[in-house]
Amino acid sequence: MSSWQTLTSLAVPRCHAGLVNIQGRLYLVGGRTPANLQEGRRPGSVDTVERYNDQLDKWQLLAKLRSPRHDAACAAVGQFYLL
Repeated sequence: MSSWQTLTSLAVPRCHAGLVNIQGRLYLVGGRTPANLQEGRRPGSVDTVERYNDQLDKWQLLAKLRSPRHDAACAAVGQFYLL
């Protein structure tokens, strides 16, 4: 029987991110952070590429984007050799 379970949260909560599954691993690209008016924080784009490690139950930073972005599409094309 399948069920939902809570895993480790992202270090930076976000929406409008790109998510792709490559060889059973989840890759998260960019996104938009929520506003927190109480803290004076405006929404902004995220500049990271992260991968979820299910063995360690944590998101790992893989790379920084040259420009922060959100609402971008992601796709896996061709062969990949992952570390």
